Amino acid sequence: MVILADPPNVWEFILEIFILPSLFCLVIVFTICHMVRAVSPGVQRMWSRSDLRECRLEVQTRYQALSKARMMFAAGLLGNLFVSFVCLPLLRVPVGAGIKPMGQILAFLVTATVCGVAARQVSANSRRPDGNPILRALGLVLCFLPLFVGVALMHLFAAMSDLSFG
Repeated sequence: MVILADPPNVWEFILEIFILPSLFCLVIVFTICHMVRAVSPGVQRMWSRSDLRECRLEVQTRYQALSKARMMFAAGLLGNLFVSFVCLPLLRVPVGAGIKPMGQILAFLVTATVCGVAARQVSANSRRPDGNPILRALGLVLCFLPLFVGVALMHLFAAMSDLSFG
């Protein structure tokens, strides 16, 4: 015995899946916009008299005073630290399991690209002092290492836990 369902109603489908959720989202967005518009002047007045504003200006001047070498070193160090944290879940994989770390390789590649772009932007900034040339060279090398450090850590963790790729 075969039971056939009624054919789907296209207009009902479009109404329930596209139009009603879109209208609901628009209502929420407009409500949030009106709330922000109503609260905005009060927040601006509070911010203009706030101690946080002075603190932000102080932090901004300290940031602007950092040399190119320190900024590049910090960017490279942060990129490599992030890659190390991305590799840590491999230590929790059961011994002898197979892994396919495609997302991790993409994360390593994106991190290396972002660190390289950050190094280029910092080195192009003519308002910053150059700083120590050795630290600057080390920072430049660290900015392009996250891809290689990530792959090396991945293979090291795989060897430690007897994991297989694929």
